[in-house]
Amino acid sequence: MVQYEMYFTNEYTKEILYDLAEVMSLHIEETSIEKAVLEKDKSSQNNLFFLEEKGQFICVDCNDNDWIFPLVVVCNERI
Repeated sequence: MVQYEMYFTNEYTKEILYDLAEVMSLHIEETSIEKAVLEKDKSSQNNLFFLEEKGQFICVDCNDNDWIFPLVVVCNERI
């Protein structure tokens, strides 16, 4: 397993998450992304989008303080 951290602007959130989920063969629900993006309480854990399956995961902090979202991915090295 390897871990990657990256940052991106919020307007690409859904595209990036769907692309990653497809490459990692993970099932993603749009409602869970929307919930994280629409959460306005900056200190709430609901700002986090977290998807975990098969020992792999994607985590995005959707707190829009500066319009840059951190993304962490843990996946098999072959991916």
